[in-house]
Amino acid sequence: MRREIYDMQNSQTQTELPGKLVRQESGDETGDFDGDNVYNNTGSVHEFYKKIFNRNSLDNHGMPMVSSVHFARDFDNAFWNGRQMVYGDGDDVDFKKHKLAELLDVTGHEMTHGVTNHTSNLDYVGESGGLNESMSDCFGIMISQWVSNQTVDAAHWLIGEGLMTDGKA
Repeated sequence: MRREIYDMQNSQTQTELPGKLVRQESGDETGDFDGDNVYNNTGSVHEFYKKIFNRNSLDNHGMPMVSSVHFARDFDNAFWNGRQMVYGDGDDVDFKKHKLAELLDVTGHEMTHGVTNHTSNLDYVGESGGLNESMSDCFGIMISQWVSNQTVDAAHWLIGEGLMTDGKA
């Protein structure tokens, strides 16, 4: 397993990705809530894919799992850009601050986009884009269930539970 966590320091320019390296495999905790959560969640997702599918990272060849936190200012999203995972902080208006990096199902969802990218290579448009999103949603929940040792009936089946400030998700 090779994890690399970078801090974008709220820069919005994607050309500056991945940012400043703050943690890598076997490195000490940073004290940054988002960076340390993403590091731990990435490890859980890797373990799921390894133990359940005998998969070695996103490309099945041991590629480093690169994540950048603190993307942009008050950015309400996380995404896979074709090379890495990226997490915004949330604006505390729509998305609670620092929740995107905290939620395992969000990390599982984004990393599954990477697995899909390296296996089926579904174009991220139209129906194939919808299939890509659906697969990521399903695997994000399955990963969360697996880590929590949760049954299908006990699961909430909601990606990003507790993410929204209005309490609807």
